[in-house]
Amino acid sequence: MSYPGSITYFSLRTYGESVDEVFYLEKKRVKTMKIAASTLERFVKKVSLGGTILSINLDFKEDGLYSCVKSSDDVVLTNVFLSEKAFVNYKALGEIFIKDTNTFIKYLKTFGSIVELVVSDKYMLKIFDSAREAYVMLGAEIVCENVWRKKLPTVPTTERVLLSKDQLARTVADVSLLKINQVYIKKSEAKLLFEVGQLDESDFFVNSVEAKEQTNGVASVKVGASFATLFTALDGDVEFKLGVDVPLIVTEEKDHMKFICYIAPMVESK
Repeated sequence: MSYPGSITYFSLRTYGESVDEVFYLEKKRVKTMKIAASTLERFVKKVSLGGTILSINLDFKEDGLYSCVKSSDDVVLTNVFLSEKAFVNYKALGEIFIKDTNTFIKYLKTFGSIVELVVSDKYMLKIFDSAREAYVMLGAEIVCENVWRKKLPTVPTTERVLLSKDQLARTVADVSLLKINQVYIKKSEAKLLFEVGQLDESDFFVNSVEAKEQTNGVASVKVGASFATLFTALDGDVEFKLGVDVPLIVTEEKDHMKFICYIAPMVESK
């Protein structure tokens, strides 16, 4: 019923349904899933490098969740896969688009352990548990123009090194300390050197890291601010693939999740 001066919202659904009732019916009509909130948060953090890539796709396929996006400056490309085995209950919902990953990560942090996800009409995502509900407006594909739908790049790397996240911590701290967003990575015999700053031109730090595993190639690459944001997305052991002035490839595989990140090199202009 409506009254003069009031605003009435009509729906093809049952007359008088509340927003929660609508989602209850949608839950019965569409496929739903359950997952640990922390796992979904990790996934989004990796794809977006800690929220620095603002918009991402979440593509729920038959075997798991996929996302592949590039940064707005075309410096970084991330590719992440989460197996359906990581979900408490999994359904292939298709592809949706998150407009603001930084905010979305904050939303996920406010939940407890297991959350349920319901997608309604492709433009609303309901995240809820027994005590809390969140309704997140989704974007259209046109908002997420940075989705990468091509094959992953083939890079002529010459060196493979296995490191832990802890071994990268000092270099990330040096970047913050010196306020210099450049890291020069090079192989020196059995060690990997991380240089921050420029010798004889600025303060200069060098961190020498013993790799857990390595090959015997020659490699050197300079990367920018993305190195520090990459660090926020890592969990444990990572594999670095390097060459000479070619993109750095970082791979991490843990808990049914595979993360690949390409970082374009900084090349001095001649």
